[in-house]
Amino acid sequence: MTPGEPIGAHLASLRARGIAESTIRARRYRLLALARRGPLLDQDPAGLRAWRDEMAATVQACTVRTAVQHICGFYRWAYAAGLVERDPSEGLGDDLRRTPVPHRSGPDSEPLRRYTDHLRLRGFSDRTICGRRYALRALDRTAPVGRQVIPWSGAVSVT
Repeated sequence: MTPGEPIGAHLASLRARGIAESTIRARRYRLLALARRGPLLDQDPAGLRAWRDEMAATVQACTVRTAVQHICGFYRWAYAAGLVERDPSEGLGDDLRRTPVPHRSGPDSEPLRRYTDHLRLRGFSDRTICGRRYALRALDRTAPVGRQVIPWSGAVSVT
């Protein structure tokens, strides 16, 4: 198998699953960057960690997390397809988990709980509720200290 064949086969499987073309381009970019270090199917866990650490020295943490997700996705596919005996990327992103940003209202504050209940009663999905709560907490972090945005009412309380 030539070095480009696993990449092409993986990207074809992504297209068959209906993955967005922008995601496929990003995955191709990351895979080609890793392939410059040597054949993808011959990478070992230590080499992948070294690649990740080199990248972490020059780019933001969110970029490293995204690149690791792309690489792990490729190796999960390669393992399932029988191209590698074991997944060398296993555990590669375990220490890159996003740490929650503390905020004044807290994830279980009364206003956010009421807002969540309000959305659930209106039939919103958990994914939508999670996204809206995240946006409100981000808005709350930008409010001056001692002020809290009260969800769905538009009011601001002074604490």
